[in-house]
Amino acid sequence: MDFNEYFNYKDGRLFWKNDIGARAKAGREAGSLHSRGYVHCIINKKQYKRHRIIYEMHNGAIPDNMVIDHINGIKNDDRLENLRCVTQRENCHNRRDQINRDTPIGVKKEGRGFSSRIYIDGKEYRIGTFDTPKDASDAYMEQFNKINL
Repeated sequence: MDFNEYFNYKDGRLFWKNDIGARAKAGREAGSLHSRGYVHCIINKKQYKRHRIIYEMHNGAIPDNMVIDHINGIKNDDRLENLRCVTQRENCHNRRDQINRDTPIGVKKEGRGFSSRIYIDGKEYRIGTFDTPKDASDAYMEQFNKINL
């Protein structure tokens, strides 16, 4: 589907190009936030995730067996520079600590400090322990960027 026929993109958000329904009016922001944290848009009674629409509008069709990852882990931050096409395995590299979601990606509270770890091919690699969550997150992002360059 050519999503460019339906939407204009600006700063991670989509806006309707034309009136297509009672709530889908030209110039109005498209999409609604769903319970899992993603924004969805409906076209012709079919639901699409906004981040996938934005990626396809700028890069073409998403290859089979690939997913669109939010680099910073924020599911509704759909700015183009925050999206990348990866395998499901690569998508798991930057997952959050499932127990403590208020820590940054790759950071876990341990005792008096904060540890930083990265997962590659299902294997955990410890980066180190730091005094602050920001220091641990910075170390994580440095390693993450080295791997993904």
